[in-house]
Amino acid sequence: MAYNMSAGIEMVKDSALFFVSQGTRPQNIDKLLPQYPRFFTMRMLDSLTQDKLDKSVNMYLGRMMFRRLSSINQSFYLGGSFYFFNDHSYDRQVLEDLKKVKVADVTDVANKMYECEESDPVDRPVVVLERRPPFKGGLADSESETA
Repeated sequence: MAYNMSAGIEMVKDSALFFVSQGTRPQNIDKLLPQYPRFFTMRMLDSLTQDKLDKSVNMYLGRMMFRRLSSINQSFYLGGSFYFFNDHSYDRQVLEDLKKVKVADVTDVANKMYECEESDPVDRPVVVLERRPPFKGGLADSESETA
């Protein structure tokens, strides 16, 4: 159903915005929508093992290291570390700290974020934004007749 998928969280004060970016065809949206609330239950952690977590972290670190191969990208991450955190080693430290994450850490964060019964999904709205490709056809039909 999905060609690619990524997810994350954006923190604003004491609120969190969970987001999922998923490349799929428009006709699949109705099939996928009912699945999203289940992503935000504590049951999602039932199958999480340290091996699975380590594998996910290593895959992420591999992508991040690949992005830093060119000198222009190295400059970007170094500049971002210094500009936003006044620490040129911040980016490298975040990646090192990520290697230390344990299943208990993930569970602790989930308990704080979900604050609900274990089997109940978080009662929050799900918003779907569908991005359509830009129109590539020149003038619209009604305009072409008058042109």
